[in-house]
Amino acid sequence: MSLLHPTTMSEVPKVIEHYLDPCTHLRFRPVCPDDRSRFALGFTQLSDESRYCRCFASRKELTRQELDMFCNVDGTSHVAIVVVSIDEYGQESDSIGGARFVRINTETEEAELAFLIVDGWQQRNVGRLLLQHILDVAQAQGVRSLRSYLLPGNQKARRLLRSVSRQSGWAVTFDQEGAWLNAPSRRTEPLTRGAAPIIYPLLVHAGTRL
Repeated sequence: MSLLHPTTMSEVPKVIEHYLDPCTHLRFRPVCPDDRSRFALGFTQLSDESRYCRCFASRKELTRQELDMFCNVDGTSHVAIVVVSIDEYGQESDSIGGARFVRINTETEEAELAFLIVDGWQQRNVGRLLLQHILDVAQAQGVRSLRSYLLPGNQKARRLLRSVSRQSGWAVTFDQEGAWLNAPSRRTEPLTRGAAPIIYPLLVHAGTRL
């Protein structure tokens, strides 16, 4: 059973419930300030490889300033979604991953995209569902072009983006720095090619294999 539906402007960002199977209940919801400790703990539990793939540097923990930025989002210029599992009592349990986009400025149709899924939840369709949701949110909010910075060796993320592109209608192209996604319906120019990356090491228990 799935309640994953296209998002409308009046509803974004919203909470979405999804069942991978009758016993596996997931919740896709907006990030909130209360996620701060969840993010801090999750980041320390990542492998060195996962942290490097997300941050493009060797890191052991997130700074206070980074946690402030990741958890205090406005839902418009900075949108972030976390995926959590739901236990038999209906309570949030494991953190599975997340995605976010950040507009270059408050009026632009262009934004930067980042996403992660924990290793133990990869190859289970969660990455595709997460990206479809964040793309629905982005399109509903008028974002037409998304930039995702990826390391050259992160082939699993590239495969995921190709898969989601085929199913969502967002066109994806790749270059040495990562991927560009452009919304369906009308052409747009992507972010300025010379723009400096805004690197977001994203979320909770996050991994790089999607």
